[in-house]
Amino acid sequence: GAAAEEDDDDDVDLAVLGETAAVGEPATTPSGGSKVRDRDSINKAFQSRKLMAREVAHAVELFNKKPKKGIAHLVEKDLVKRTPDAVAAFLWAHNENLSKTQIGEYIGGEDEWTISIMHAFVDQMNFASMDLDMSLRAFLSGFRLPGEAQKIDRILEKFASK
Repeated sequence: GAAAEEDDDDDVDLAVLGETAAVGEPATTPSGGSKVRDRDSINKAFQSRKLMAREVAHAVELFNKKPKKGIAHLVEKDLVKRTPDAVAAFLWAHNENLSKTQIGEYIGGEDEWTISIMHAFVDQMNFASMDLDMSLRAFLSGFRLPGEAQKIDRILEKFASK
């Protein structure tokens, strides 16, 4: 019946494998690679991507609570290089999931590192073909201005320089 047909299908697969490989040797692909090795490398790549996605999700969670911890986690796990451009690119790439308030607080920081990230964050925007009001709207769409006047001043000063 149906079970016998399924067993026959397995026999066919084994027969095909048997034609391309000696007993005990892995089957090969037309390019000469091992199907088993190819499958293993695909599985490893998939597992690696799953782990990376989990680490990024964890970093986003951390960032939304304490931005410095989220960025530190990304750098520690080699998911983002420790450069202002790489961190700014992460902030744009994951903007949908990150707290816009926390982004504003983070890039408004007063230490050299966060100021350099803020500069990279703003520099990654292109206002070339926009009027001033549209530029400001686009600029403010990526984060919320922090509450502290000095932070707002630093951010808007950089915007004005563009």
